[in-house]
Amino acid sequence: YLKKNTGFRSVKYSSDGLYPKYSNAVPFTIGIKNSQGKDVDVSSFRFKWGTNEVKVGENTFKYRPRDQYDGRAVNESLVCIYNSSGTQIAKMFIPIYMYLNTYGYSALNDWNGNSIEIDDKGGYILTPQVGAGEKNSSNQFTGLLMGKMVDSNKSEKVGLIGLYNGT
Repeated sequence: YLKKNTGFRSVKYSSDGLYPKYSNAVPFTIGIKNSQGKDVDVSSFRFKWGTNEVKVGENTFKYRPRDQYDGRAVNESLVCIYNSSGTQIAKMFIPIYMYLNTYGYSALNDWNGNSIEIDDKGGYILTPQVGAGEKNSSNQFTGLLMGKMVDSNKSEKVGLIGLYNGT
C-alpha cells in the first residue's frame, strides 16, 4: 500500500503542456501489511520501480513526471513490484492524475461555471453572467450582458449581448 501523505497525486502542466508543477518534498513510501492488517518489516522484500522513479530507500522513491504533456492521457501509473526470495509477491500501480492548466489561469480551471466566485485578494470575479445598464419604469433593461442568456423563447445566447428596452 502507499503510505498516507507520501508522494503526490497530480501534476499540473502549463497550458502549452510544459512546466509540470508537483512536489517531491515527501517521497512515495510503500508499506506492506500482513493478513492481520499489521505493518511488516519491508527489509526482506525487494522493490522494483519503473523508469522515471528515483530510488531513495528500499521502499521509498521520488518520481519525475514527463517533461511535456499533450492533454490526451488523463493519468499515468507508477509501478512497484514486490519480490521476496526472488518471487514476485505483488504488483502495485499508483495513479498520477495529469492535467493542463487549460486557460493559463488556474482560477478558470477550478471554477465550476455555475457559481459566483470572488477572489479574496480582489484579483478576479467569475460568474456565469454579469450585466451593466439600467431599467426603465416598465422594468425593461437597456445595457450589456456578458455571459449566457436564455430568453423567454428558450433561445440561448453566449457572449456580449446588447439589449434596448428589454429586447
